[in-house]
Amino acid sequence: MITRSTLLSSAAAQSVALGRCWHRRTFAVAQWTRSQGWFGGKDFVPNSFSVTACAAGTATTTLRPSAMSSAWLGSVSPGRWPVSASEQDPQRPQEVRSVSRALDILSAFSTAHPRLQLSELANAVGLPRPSVRRIALTLIERGFLRQDDDGSYLLGTRLLELGSQVVETSAIARQTRACADELSRRTGETVLVAEVDWTSLSLLIVGKRQPVNPAAATSPVGRRLTITSGCMAKAVLFGLPPEGTAAIVPRLRLTPFTPRTIVDPTVLAADIEASRARGYAMQSNEFLPGMAGVAVPVHVSGQVAGTVAVLGMATRYPRAQLDRTGQLIRRVLAQHRLTTK
Repeated sequence: MITRSTLLSSAAAQSVALGRCWHRRTFAVAQWTRSQGWFGGKDFVPNSFSVTACAAGTATTTLRPSAMSSAWLGSVSPGRWPVSASEQDPQRPQEVRSVSRALDILSAFSTAHPRLQLSELANAVGLPRPSVRRIALTLIERGFLRQDDDGSYLLGTRLLELGSQVVETSAIARQTRACADELSRRTGETVLVAEVDWTSLSLLIVGKRQPVNPAAATSPVGRRLTITSGCMAKAVLFGLPPEGTAAIVPRLRLTPFTPRTIVDPTVLAADIEASRARGYAMQSNEFLPGMAGVAVPVHVSGQVAGTVAVLGMATRYPRAQLDRTGQLIRRVLAQHRLTTK
């Protein structure tokens, strides 16, 4: 077993030289170092690495764990430098590093972080600022990024154009278009169409009809939602066979959005079974305060492809109205030959 004294006495041996770059008697040595923590007294696992420029007046720059992906950290093993996923799996296609970095930069943006300064973007992807700046300039030229007057970066309009093509080519968005139009016309409420991704356990909003009546805030097209509580999540879950639902519910991360959000897997499983029995899922003040809704799963080629939901203000949707709307969605789906399984 590796002890603390052993670790300290062999610190120099554990440092791994990555490379040297000579320029006017200046060379850079990147070395792998342990900087904090003691992991169970067993494994020597680095959780930061530093790049030291060996010249007068230069300083050490450290990339923190937050700047590294979990996949990167997960590839580290004691006594060796981490290898890429393609190196670990010879049969996996080799990544093109420049493309991978550009995609990492685009993926750094989110609803919580719609604009990022250069330093924030560099920290998010774990790359030097000059490298991020060069890639960002190319993405700006191609319309995938924008730069504001204050220097911050934002996603570009080219992504919006491509996003519309995703919606147009989505099987569930295409097949539910007439259904969503009819539900919008007959209810006057917000209608959402979501496509399920069982790999990431998420729902992607691929269709939306705006309400005629005043409405609570709802997700825009393109928003990805984790499957947790709420009528849309429960709809796709009860669309599965019971054994499929039982396998997935324990894997969900049940985050409380409101005081009425279901965070107990047992309670959620019981709600899903009740939804399966009546043929539609419903919620009130469960996902967003002041919002109620009903959703029904949609099957494509015998598999759960997503869900159609009608959402409105909770004050307009007591239990009886939720039941009537759920039955309406089922009838409209049947008329358009999008019956549930």
